[in-house]
Amino acid sequence: SKNWNEEWEKNVNIIEVSDRIIIKPTFRELTQKKNQIVITIDPKMSFGTGEHQTTKIVLMLLEKYIKNDITVLDLGSGTGVLGIAASKLGAAKIICLDNDEWCYINAKENVEKNDVNNVEVIEGEIEKISDAKFDLILANINKNILVDVKKKIVESCNKGGLIILCGLLVSDKEEIERQYSKLGITALEFLQIDDWIGIVFQN
Repeated sequence: SKNWNEEWEKNVNIIEVSDRIIIKPTFRELTQKKNQIVITIDPKMSFGTGEHQTTKIVLMLLEKYIKNDITVLDLGSGTGVLGIAASKLGAAKIICLDNDEWCYINAKENVEKNDVNNVEVIEGEIEKISDAKFDLILANINKNILVDVKKKIVESCNKGGLIILCGLLVSDKEEIERQYSKLGITALEFLQIDDWIGIVFQN
């Protein structure tokens, strides 16, 4: 209904993730400063407006670790915000993968709005990427899924590549670190906001 949309629009604000990364909805005006990266996201019902601490954690880690010309997999991509950010921060090719049809549609719209033509949105599970390998894998999903797909995530990461896991509570840290370290990768950094934590692993 029209009213619901109006209410929703009142509550969606411009989010300054860092000095460099800004997320805004289409209907909010913003004068972009030099060197700023502005990502336009209309969240509809998908997760990932940037309000949520886990989105913020991954964006801050992306800003630190991304290198030009790398390949990126964004697993459980929701609105596509992380994949779009990766593109604007200099990645060469990004795949956004989500098994939810609504997220798939929303991410496609957001990718078009942001004019990032090196981001491909795919609907499906991680098996969809078959044996493709990536320099950086982002997964902002819940602990149980991260445990279930750990082998495939690590197999899909190039040697020397990075894996950024989030969607985790601080209380999940030890288990995730243990499960992933067993697969031969090393935890490089932890970033915590409130009760949420992001972990960066190197393969």
